[in-house]
Amino acid sequence: MRKVLGSQAIATVAGHGYRFTQPVIQIDATADSSTPKHNLPHALTSFIGREKEITELEQLLASARLLTLTGSGGCGKTRLAIQLAKQRAHAYPDGVWLVELAALTDAALAPQTVASVLSIKEKAGAKLLDTVAEFLAPRSLLLVLDNAEHLIDACAQLAESLLQRCARLVIMVTSRERLGITGEQTYRVPSLSVPHEEGDATPESIAAYESARLLIERARLQRPDFAINTQNSAAIASICRRLDGIALALELAAPRVRTISVEELSRRLDRRFELLTEGSRTALPRHRTLRSLIDWSYDLLTDSEKAMLRRVSVFAGGWTLEAAEQVCDGVEVDGANTLALLTSLADKNLILVETHDGATRYAMFETVRHYAVERLRDSGEEASVRERHLEYFVGMADELAAPQGDSELQLKLSRVDNEHDNVRATLAWCEAAVIPSVSGLRLAAQLLWFWRTRGHLSEGRSWIARLLAVAPIGDQERTHGLAFHAAGVLAYYQGDFAQAEVNYRKSLEVW
Repeated sequence: MRKVLGSQAIATVAGHGYRFTQPVIQIDATADSSTPKHNLPHALTSFIGREKEITELEQLLASARLLTLTGSGGCGKTRLAIQLAKQRAHAYPDGVWLVELAALTDAALAPQTVASVLSIKEKAGAKLLDTVAEFLAPRSLLLVLDNAEHLIDACAQLAESLLQRCARLVIMVTSRERLGITGEQTYRVPSLSVPHEEGDATPESIAAYESARLLIERARLQRPDFAINTQNSAAIASICRRLDGIALALELAAPRVRTISVEELSRRLDRRFELLTEGSRTALPRHRTLRSLIDWSYDLLTDSEKAMLRRVSVFAGGWTLEAAEQVCDGVEVDGANTLALLTSLADKNLILVETHDGATRYAMFETVRHYAVERLRDSGEEASVRERHLEYFVGMADELAAPQGDSELQLKLSRVDNEHDNVRATLAWCEAAVIPSVSGLRLAAQLLWFWRTRGHLSEGRSWIARLLAVAPIGDQERTHGLAFHAAGVLAYYQGDFAQAEVNYRKSLEVW
């Protein structure tokens, strides 16, 4: 005992034996020993929704030793992790400890940051990581590593080392990408639920969605009389959709209701990066404006990843791997590394991956796409990327316009249905840019079968007329003849026989 407590802790009493000399501290027997220890912050605002995610994460945390919450910037990973940790604190006798890494710039200091949170002091001659592991080894404890994406390698090594040496340790990580180590359970945190585009939606039905509830509650902090009603409910729903249900974006939008209506706010979201700039003064710099939120993710990318993100922004409504291989080809990107780059951007939650009926499509949140389009313009490569985008869809239209059996019609229709937004985007660019307008005219004309079969008669006529107005004839008489013929067919199906005849005659004149 003297070796453990020190030679002064035990005194020899002649004829009686030994006695302790250290002071005795009486412990309050009434204290609740089950009260969990933690350093989790108390929230200043209400926690909205996430019932489904909490239930799923509680089940995962009960079985996984390393749980990583991934998701796009601002989606609410940290708030969800803290809420989950509070609800599960009773399961960890030695506490739940939050390690905030956002402000850390030196990866080598990750172990020191953990040690500081746990009040562990360095020992002479020992590595700090060994000291931390020695402290944690006998303890049942949950460690929350928050905002790990910029220290991903260091956090991966730290987590793996501690978990291998500490059998009762559980680690939860929040990051825009996974750690990528053995045994890691990942969970993608989705955006808040958003209202569907329904013309007959009521204020009550819209307010049931998580994103709307968050926007309304935060708006009331700015204006106590703020309420959803029949006049503003459509604008609230639109804001939630256009901001993709991203919690931080909605938090940044709410302060604007002090000076403009939600209807005006909704109309101005095309300039969202100039508009959403009123984050909390005490928030991390990257959480104070919408632009800085995405800047943080963009700056962590490699040059090749940045180039890919910029270039896929030309797609509207999603894209396929084949399309990306052709449209995004260029400096830093080629067909050989396209899939790897898309996978990396998906891992970093900057693009979305959707699989349906064995086919994979990629997509972007609208806010990320707006940002990437700005970056594409700044790079000076927008025109060349949009030209390749146009060429790809002209090629698709030429291929699908060829005679095919009826059994293939549904496949053809499904393909163009999926690319309808891309077709509209490239036709709009052709109309505005003028120079590629002849190619756009060819695209619109070659899709005659689609306009007719799907009943998009007015849309098809409109595109052809608008592009005929700007496309110079030059040496492209055949394209103009094709376009006049298509316009005539569409006019005929709409019962506009006089205009149909005019278009047919013009077609014959230039063919």
